[in-house]
Amino acid sequence: MTTIALTEHVGRPYEHLYPDEEADGWTPERLRQVFENFVVEAKRLKDQYATTHPEVHLLIGFEGEWIDEDPVEARNRIQEIQRRYAATFDTWIGSVHHVHGIPIDYDAACFDRALTKSGGDEDQLFCKYFDAQYELLTRMEPPVVGHFDLIRLKCREPDKNLRNRQGVWPRILRNLARVKDYNGVLEVNSSALRKGLQHPYPRGEVVTAWTEMGGVVVLSDDSHDPSHAGVCYDKVLKFLQDLDVREVGVIQSGNSENANSKLARMPIGTLAQLPFWASSA
Repeated sequence: MTTIALTEHVGRPYEHLYPDEEADGWTPERLRQVFENFVVEAKRLKDQYATTHPEVHLLIGFEGEWIDEDPVEARNRIQEIQRRYAATFDTWIGSVHHVHGIPIDYDAACFDRALTKSGGDEDQLFCKYFDAQYELLTRMEPPVVGHFDLIRLKCREPDKNLRNRQGVWPRILRNLARVKDYNGVLEVNSSALRKGLQHPYPRGEVVTAWTEMGGVVVLSDDSHDPSHAGVCYDKVLKFLQDLDVREVGVIQSGNSENANSKLARMPIGTLAQLPFWASSA
């Protein structure tokens, strides 16, 4: 791979710290400092690689989390980052990790709390998740939509076809159409495979619906550790080939507010011939 995007999560307020962050005494100020340190280091690496490895293109971005119970705060937090680092970021990822204000991908206990808030009905929880995502897409128009169906991770049947969940598929099609309207892209995220699911995010039926709309996908490993980099990319490549996806997007350097205006496209056949696959086998 010769184009790599470095991203970090934007911080969250006290009421939306994760349980381990609370237990370890983390604060929003500390999260903010981690983010600022990331920006400094990412810029240093980008400058270094431009000189020492000019064939490698490093991009810098961020992941903005939409919290359904606090949409104004979420919007303001993302917009503040966009203003403050307008000259730094090449793109950004919009994502949903909370439903009913509760993290749904952290652990089974948190998922069950969110499920209880949805009357114990997983399909209703999925609907609530995709409604929160639609609000993110409508208000913020993220250029990259992260782990589109993350809600699957901790549910009872994570590999169930999403067409078979009551009320869910129309919401998925609505959300995909919204992304297409503003020229966004979906990431195909290999971390789901690393965590034991049968499909990456999103599932195959979602990718097929998206590409039939003319939508473009980009690759992501969602690394939270160097050991995660590129993990399961071989399975993602086969997944895309099996779905007859013809090309992937390659994000270019530029203003994050119009990140996809210069999106390059690479045929799957060309992608499959890159030296990366030999080194990752």
